[in-house]
Amino acid sequence: MGLRVTVLGVTAPPFSPPPPRPQPPRATVPSRRPAPASHLPADFPPAAIRGSVPPPMTDHDGPPAPPPARPANAPPVPPHPLYAPEADDVVWAGRFPVQRVRFRFRKRDGTLSGPLTWELMRRGQGTVILPWDPVSDRIALIEQFRLPALAAGEEPRMTELPARLVEPGEDPAATARRELEEETGLRCSRLEPIGTYMLMHGASDERVHFQLARVALEEGAGTIGGLAAESEETAVVVVTAAEAFAMVAENRIRNAPAALALLWLQVNHARLRAEWTR
Repeated sequence: MGLRVTVLGVTAPPFSPPPPRPQPPRATVPSRRPAPASHLPADFPPAAIRGSVPPPMTDHDGPPAPPPARPANAPPVPPHPLYAPEADDVVWAGRFPVQRVRFRFRKRDGTLSGPLTWELMRRGQGTVILPWDPVSDRIALIEQFRLPALAAGEEPRMTELPARLVEPGEDPAATARRELEEETGLRCSRLEPIGTYMLMHGASDERVHFQLARVALEEGAGTIGGLAAESEETAVVVVTAAEAFAMVAENRIRNAPAALALLWLQVNHARLRAEWTR
C-alpha cells in the first residue's frame, strides 16, 4: 500500500518505494577455521608427518637404543694439570673426526683462564721419509696433486717427500719403509730418525715422525709411482742434494715437511755422508 501525504489541503499521489535493486551473487569464501574432526581426510595426518613422530613405547619395545659409540680415533682429551675440561663432543665422525672442546687452562699465576671453545681435528700419527743416496749425494723428491694446496691458491702439483699416516699400533719406521716403496719403488738399506714434530698444533693432534732413508738412486729420469687402488700418481724427481737445499732456500719447495727434513739434512750433511759412505 502506498503512503498518501496531504500538504495545505492538497493530497499528493500515493508514494511507493522503488523496488530493490538486484544484487550480484556473492562469492563463497572458504572458512579459515579448521574443519571438524569428522570432516578431516581419513589419512590425516599425512604419512610423512606420522612417520616423523615416534609411536609411544610399550612394554614390548624394551629399553631405548644407546647413543652411537664414540669413534676410537677421537678419544677425550687426556687429563693434565694445566687443562680443565668442561665439554668434549665429537661433532664429525668422518675419516678425520672433529671434536668441539670447551675448556679452561691454568695460567702461569695459577688462576684459570676464561672459557675457550676449540675445534680439534684428530689425524693421529704420520711419517715422512727423505730418500737420500749418500754415494751420489742425490735426493728423491716426489710430485703429486694436492687439493688443499689448490684451495689455498698454491700450485696443486706440489714438490714434497713420501709420507703416510701411521696405522694404530704400527711402528712408524715400518710404515716409512712400506710407503717409500709404494710411492717411489725404492728400498732403503738404512733408516735414521730425524725427529718427531707437530705440524698443525693449533688445530690438529697429528704428530709426524721424520725419517732419513739411505737408498741407491740410479742415473736417469724418475719413475711414476703411487697406489692405483687409492688413485695415487706420484712422479719421482731426482736432484742433487745441493739443488734440493737451494730449492728450500729460494722457497721453491712450498711443502713444510719437505723443507724441514731437507734443512735437517743440510745441517747434518757432512757428518752423515762421512758415516754412511765408509
